[in-house]
Amino acid sequence: MRWIRNISTWVPKRYSQEELLTIFGLKNHKLARRIFAKSAIEHRHTMIDPTHPFSDDTHLQLPEFEEMFSHLTSRDQIIEVSNLRALPLKHTSPHYHLHGKWCVGTIYALEMAAKQSGCSGILTVDINSQLRWLPDFQDANDVVAFALFGDGVACADVEDVSATEAPAPKILGFSYLHDREAPWVKYDQGKLFLSRDLPSQALPLIESCIGKLLGEHGIAVKDVEHWIVHPGGRKILDNLGASLGIEERLNHSRAVLAEYGNIGASSLLFVLKEVMETRPTFGSYGLMVSFGPGPSEGFSAGCCLIQW
Repeated sequence: MRWIRNISTWVPKRYSQEELLTIFGLKNHKLARRIFAKSAIEHRHTMIDPTHPFSDDTHLQLPEFEEMFSHLTSRDQIIEVSNLRALPLKHTSPHYHLHGKWCVGTIYALEMAAKQSGCSGILTVDINSQLRWLPDFQDANDVVAFALFGDGVACADVEDVSATEAPAPKILGFSYLHDREAPWVKYDQGKLFLSRDLPSQALPLIESCIGKLLGEHGIAVKDVEHWIVHPGGRKILDNLGASLGIEERLNHSRAVLAEYGNIGASSLLFVLKEVMETRPTFGSYGLMVSFGPGPSEGFSAGCCLIQW
């Protein structure tokens, strides 16, 4: 049995949404102010240079991060999830780089680690400010993208430990669903497209992915006490909460969204860290749910069932 332990997170400089409106030159942009105000996001953390917010010559320099996560080099294998180039970590163990998995990348990494032996270090690097953009603020989709995404890094250990050693969740299983034809989200040549219909149109796929995994384990929605849902946006959390009747169980996802925005694959570990700090009761179930662009095109959802 494999268990998730020792979650650590790192974020760069913190900005309020109002500060970011100014940095992006959108302070008097009526559409932008309305979208930012409705995002349910209060702050985000970003490596953007306020003096040159759209510069493409920024280099990935994370000295604080490298010091904080130096322990990764002692893991039996490192599984990195990032849409940037793999970090040049100083290590002798195998270093796997999952590229192009987007927000579902953490689920893929957990499944990969669950099949390994020894201690697997999962590393998620989401420096979204370096992926974008060629902005056109006449396009509402650009404004939505600028209203949502922040930068952050997270890591977790997946290893073999007994239930008596630590109040950590064990991994029980996974499920995935993918709609290759879904037109709701797309990243192409420096442009991020997020359809306003995404929160409603993607809901059936996400619910089917959840139902598939819970059904395989004979567990009902009401039996899942801890919902670790990717904070992809306010509307999608609201829709999922209302549809499944779990509104009050999404408070950790909403808290991460408010403080950090959408941090891509790292978001899921940020939420799981908050849940683990509440010290869940022994035997309680948790469900990790993530969703976003597909590996090549379309829309994907992935789930991981865990139990304390």
